[in-house]
Amino acid sequence: MAMTMDVSTRNAIDATLNALAPSASQEVLMQRLQVNLLKRSLDAQKEQAETLMRMVEGKGQNLDIRC
Repeated sequence: MAMTMDVSTRNAIDATLNALAPSASQEVLMQRLQVNLLKRSLDAQKEQAETLMRMVEGKGQNLDIRC
């Protein structure tokens, strides 16, 4: 029993899959966008950490309690 395959259908499926798959340049662009997003997120977290550290430090380190 021989199986036959309609080549035109297979070519159409391959063409559709290739059209849907991102190209290499699109992949690079997506990776760059992700890196930029991660950098911004890290910068925001650093700023928040700095703000918290300033809050913890307080203004007057020495307390002078006299009666």
